[in-house]
Amino acid sequence: MNLWRVYRMLQYIGIGIVICIIGFIVVYFIFEIKDILIENIKCKEASLLAKTWYTAGKCYTEKKEEEREELTLRVKEKEELILRVKDRIYIIEVYPDGRAYGKNVITEQTGIFPLCYLKNEAKKERMKDLKEKKKLINVLSNFFLLLSFIFLVFFILLDIMALIWIYNGYD
Repeated sequence: MNLWRVYRMLQYIGIGIVICIIGFIVVYFIFEIKDILIENIKCKEASLLAKTWYTAGKCYTEKKEEEREELTLRVKEKEELILRVKDRIYIIEVYPDGRAYGKNVITEQTGIFPLCYLKNEAKKERMKDLKEKKKLINVLSNFFLLLSFIFLVFFILLDIMALIWIYNGYD
């Protein structure tokens, strides 16, 4: 074997190592992003199950940090929907801060209102949405893991084929 073949083989081995490192980094970040998204959904589920809604609150995990939050009274917004007992509300959009945009079926008014004003039907719907998001995150992360695995195997096989080709003198 001449020096040119050795150089080419080392070059392809280096490319293979770099591709493996990139593949492992991608897999690591997929797992990290999945864990972060699942943790956020678990926090939202926990706040829904607590039956107490906070529009400006945080969900604390295992860090055991004691943070004080200042509660401020806010002035009624222009877009805020006025609700009375036994009003039927059609929810159009739910916001992550514990409020929703909806339409009062009885008065035909639309506006923003806190979800804590509604009965459990809204909370059950929100829990269902969170569970669907969790399933979607799992499916997408598994898809990207499979895609990165296929990418990694494909390029490793190409690298091995190039090494065999160079070793046999077909360069």
